[in-house]
Amino acid sequence: FHAGQAETLYILEGTFIDEGHVYPAGSELSVKPNMHHGPHTTETGVTFLAMFTGHVDLTDFKLSAGVETVGAAAAR
Repeated sequence: FHAGQAETLYILEGTFIDEGHVYPAGSELSVKPNMHHGPHTTETGVTFLAMFTGHVDLTDFKLSAGVETVGAAAAR
């Protein structure tokens, strides 16, 4: 999640899966500041454009609670 900015993803090709919801090409996903989202995945590959508004701080990208264990389990 991002404390200081909103995030908008435009799905250009493939499918983007966020919390089990599938966003096909042509979709838009908008996330408000401080809103937890993820984990993210794809079954087809995905190309997307990510845009951030507000005060963009590249150190402000934080994992939502539980994501760390999901990633660790997938790596095993």
